[in-house]
Amino acid sequence: MASKLLLTSVSFAALLALPVLAAGAVTANGADSGAGAQVQEIVVTANKRQESANSVPMSITAASGEVLERQGIKQPRDLVKITPSFTYTDSYVGSPIYTLRGVGFSDISLGGRPTVSIYVDEAPLPFTIETRGASLDLERVEVLKGPQGTLFGQNATGGAINYVAAKPTKTFEAGAHASYGNFNAFEVGGFISGPITDTLRFRLAAEHTGNDGWQKSYTTGRTNGVGDFTNARLLLEWTPTDRLRVQLNVNGNADRGDVQAAQLIQTFPDVPPAAPFVAQLLNYPLAPANARAADWNPQDNYRKHNEFFQINSRIDYNLTGSLVLTSLTSYSRYHEQQLQDIDGTALSDLNQLTRGKITSISEEVRIAGDIGRSGHFVAGVNYAHDKVFQSDVDDISGSTIAYTFAPFGLPLFTTYRDSDNQDATTTAVFANVDYKVLSTVKVYGGLRYTRALDKFNGCTADINGTTALDFGVLFNVFRGAEGLPPNPPIPTGGCVTGDNTHPLPDHRLTFTSGLVQNSLNEDNVSWRAGVEWTPTERTLLYANVSKGYKAGGFPDLAASVSSQFLPATQESVVAYEAGFKSTLLDRTVPRSCPRTAA
Repeated sequence: MASKLLLTSVSFAALLALPVLAAGAVTANGADSGAGAQVQEIVVTANKRQESANSVPMSITAASGEVLERQGIKQPRDLVKITPSFTYTDSYVGSPIYTLRGVGFSDISLGGRPTVSIYVDEAPLPFTIETRGASLDLERVEVLKGPQGTLFGQNATGGAINYVAAKPTKTFEAGAHASYGNFNAFEVGGFISGPITDTLRFRLAAEHTGNDGWQKSYTTGRTNGVGDFTNARLLLEWTPTDRLRVQLNVNGNADRGDVQAAQLIQTFPDVPPAAPFVAQLLNYPLAPANARAADWNPQDNYRKHNEFFQINSRIDYNLTGSLVLTSLTSYSRYHEQQLQDIDGTALSDLNQLTRGKITSISEEVRIAGDIGRSGHFVAGVNYAHDKVFQSDVDDISGSTIAYTFAPFGLPLFTTYRDSDNQDATTTAVFANVDYKVLSTVKVYGGLRYTRALDKFNGCTADINGTTALDFGVLFNVFRGAEGLPPNPPIPTGGCVTGDNTHPLPDHRLTFTSGLVQNSLNEDNVSWRAGVEWTPTERTLLYANVSKGYKAGGFPDLAASVSSQFLPATQESVVAYEAGFKSTLLDRTVPRSCPRTAA
């Protein structure tokens, strides 16, 4: 079958260490193609317009909805099955980390900016924690490799993934699916689609997955790891005239599953002199060599209360001829509340309760059209505003760190709260153009200027008075060494982060505790340039160079001094790529062989 031919080409290219295009190996009607049948040509929107994947001069992995269903690709992490150079890692708090071509960023906070951006119908999912429900009821997925800053903005230095939702149909259609597996794992879902009026169509899709606990405590016999995830999307498409098209996408999901417990493989004291006081922890039995084995506090509830909601609208208006004006508006919010047992024991070495909220709005207005018969352009402006709040309550009462202040006669340091707010505004202007200089040679290039302002405030704070007392005494010792009078007592519940980034004129550090406030104001220019040659109708040779940026940001962590909250500044990647795309054997074997360097 053609699908086997496609997978063979992927495997063969992997042996050569050359990424390969994974196109949809289905015929036009969606059925499995037989021996010698032609591979369906996948249409992508990598350049913000519809083109054949084999005519776009960059490395793309594209797959139709039918291929995704057959391969069991239900979440972004499953794209590793069909996408060379794409990797996925789950952090210990459940925040995904995506990496393309080795470009990734391990930031597990809610407000961490990714290096691989994910979109649904070109609407952004700004933070990776929001991406789990993106794979519902798809027409196709496009994985664009290398910096995509000119058209997709910041945070796409590794690449961009664009999910294209299945659209409303002209006639009434419906479908359903179900599956069952180990641990009583099940999945049920379906869709209904069709016209409401002559100019208005709809498509409603929903899916629910669940499973029993798969983790087993090796000390108590309890289970953990229940799955309970519900996902839904409503699409409306209105075409009142031939020149106007309006699309509305309302989607959301709710996760009520368990947070995965950790697995203890080694213990060592952070404060060695305190080791005799936590003998039970240091002598705790290590987990057996079994992926299901773990441990956690049996009295706690690890069920998530996480929810995501998004509404997107797209308006396309044909001004004249090929000139199209497009507006993309998006609003999203995410709420998180979950308790995670990070230490992998039934003791309280490190337990963390996270509460967080993300709200994002974005607007893009662009105009696109042809340049005579020889080229095409797209130009526009973009605005985004993201607000992120995260609060982590940490219990370290069973750790050696709890005894840090005990030698000084102070109470045990057992609990604290990390809290931060980020308010980021991003504006950009961009343009992209391609032009045929000869009948078989095309040059292309793009620029994007971006300005980003991120305002931050946060601190580590007291909960029950003991942390305030401990750090208040510590900072007064430091102030005494600087010849400064003592600070007033830190109030119960107050910030305990001491200021060591704003010294006095004589360079003495004040160590005055309080809320840390800062801002990060940066700008950059992303760009892309290249050339392509089509010596025959279905053969493309290309070379390009591109530069993209990942936005800077502030960390979420336990900070005893303000310097720990200093931001990570923006990062850039320059990538070089050369390759060819060719459809062989009468379109039965699509082939793509890029070589890249970054």
